[in-house]
Amino acid sequence: RFSMAREYYLRALNLLPDNPRLLLVLARIEQELQNSEQALDYYNRLKVLSPQLAGKIRIVQTAADSSGRSEQINKETEAVPWQE
Repeated sequence: RFSMAREYYLRALNLLPDNPRLLLVLARIEQELQNSEQALDYYNRLKVLSPQLAGKIRIVQTAADSSGRSEQINKETEAVPWQE
């Protein structure tokens, strides 16, 4: 299901490339698909477009661990809104 969702959200992102919510959802989808580098790329784009929203986001630990960047991500983020 995440693969199909990714396709739809990527289409939406092509139409609205500066939409921070789409970037947030795509980061979450990539995380679920264990594509940690892509999840981090979406998160970094989100940080540029919406630092306030990005400051409330925390990429779940498994994505961070698999990329070897968990310490960096933990310092940059605070909460996981989709688990609150």
